[in-house]
Amino acid sequence: MKKLMTLAAFLAGALGANAEMWTLRECIDYALEHNITINKNRVAEEAGESNLAQYKSQLWPSLTFSTMQNVTYRPLQDDITTRTVDGQVTISSNKVTGNSNYNLAMNWTVWNGGVNYLNVRNQRITNKIAEQATETSEKTIQEQITQFYVQILFSKEAEAVNERLAETARRQWERGQEMMNQGQMSRADVVQLEAQKAAEPTSCSWKPRRLLPNTTSSPPRRRRPTTAVSSSDCFSWT
Repeated sequence: MKKLMTLAAFLAGALGANAEMWTLRECIDYALEHNITINKNRVAEEAGESNLAQYKSQLWPSLTFSTMQNVTYRPLQDDITTRTVDGQVTISSNKVTGNSNYNLAMNWTVWNGGVNYLNVRNQRITNKIAEQATETSEKTIQEQITQFYVQILFSKEAEAVNERLAETARRQWERGQEMMNQGQMSRADVVQLEAQKAAEPTSCSWKPRRLLPNTTSSPPRRRRPTTAVSSSDCFSWT
């Protein structure tokens, strides 16, 4: 019941005082985009794909590379090097020295009882369950919104029919009064017509907005489509 009332909060009139018109497709699209349960299921799907990629990476070797560079400058160093080549004497002083260190390591779990493969299989199954949950939620929302939408259209049509019936009963009563004044109808018949007029419903007996909680949120403004229900009868998703 709580879930149904949450859906009803969407279908209830939630464009405030603006009587804008939404088609069934617009109502469904808005619900699929903003429904909390569906969004949570989609997040679970994305997290599952990330976990699956992580488990798959554990099946392959991992490489680690590191390097270290060291440079030393000694401006006051008196270390002088003398070299003689083909009779030429070269004197140099090396005040800058440097060294490098490179390290490459590989780590690979060859066998751990098949745990890594089982993790991959289990995560794939979990991802399928999450996809099915999202699909089920979307279909349930679409079905419920369609039911409410049809009920709204039916109630609006029933309201129009009842108004026409009430108008007909009122005209018959007025005609009866005229005929009674002319002596063509008895007062008892006029009283009966008056009772029929009072018994005729003047509005639809079921209104969605009477059954649904009030809401203060307002979805974005939309253009008026050609075939739709009033926004006061449609729903705001919270």
